[in-house]
Amino acid sequence: MNRLQAPDLLRGLRRHWLAVLLVAALGAAAGTAMSLAVPDRYRAEAQVELLHDTRLDVFQDEPADTYETVDEANRRMESAARAALADDVARRTADQVGISPRAVRQDVEVEPLAGTNVLVFSAEGENPASAARLAQAAAQSFIAVSRETGTEQLLDAALEYDTQANSVLAEAGATAPDEADDVAVQLYSRAYELRMRAAVYEGAGKLIRAADPGGAIAPPGPLRGAGLGLAAGILAGVAVALLLSTRRRPEPAADEPPPARAVPDPA
Repeated sequence: MNRLQAPDLLRGLRRHWLAVLLVAALGAAAGTAMSLAVPDRYRAEAQVELLHDTRLDVFQDEPADTYETVDEANRRMESAARAALADDVARRTADQVGISPRAVRQDVEVEPLAGTNVLVFSAEGENPASAARLAQAAAQSFIAVSRETGTEQLLDAALEYDTQANSVLAEAGATAPDEADDVAVQLYSRAYELRMRAAVYEGAGKLIRAADPGGAIAPPGPLRGAGLGLAAGILAGVAVALLLSTRRRPEPAADEPPPARAVPDPA
């Protein structure tokens, strides 16, 4: 079979234009049906900037002056994104929007924004308002849970310093009261500082971009589905037309004699 040239392919498309049209119409109909069958899901986002991380926890006054590579920063933010949807955060978010924690984990994703200390809370919903409400609730729940956890850590540490100070005074007795007083004062001062920090601690991050229903990403509608299906149908129709154009009738084998011609009867 000889290779088809461009003119042959064009003639094949003209000859089988009806097949191309039929397959394209089927593709458009299938795309429309699929877009209508899939429920609309809108997506909204809220952004939270982390105020401290593993290098600056609630007990540190200043961040550690350490070098961090790009890979280390990416791993740190990925770990923070995974921890941002902890059980406490999922439960609090579920209580705010009236769904189950399992549904929260299904509809909410947390990803780091590349090259920054920002976590992006993305949520899906049946309409722009529900998607934005879920994303906002997840971001605020993360901040609230981190605030409560950090405040509890600070108060527990302050209580521990108070206990140590009391023990120092009790063990010293009358042997070295001045030295014991100095140590106890330092411990009591540290406890006081931690309590003051707990009173103003606002959490591990701050909301820098609230979820906006107007900015929710709309799902592809029936028109877009029909367009995508039409494009796929045209390509499939052209392939079918070209396949039909390359078909050839089987030729007789070279070693077979041609069929005998009928000889008319002289009578």
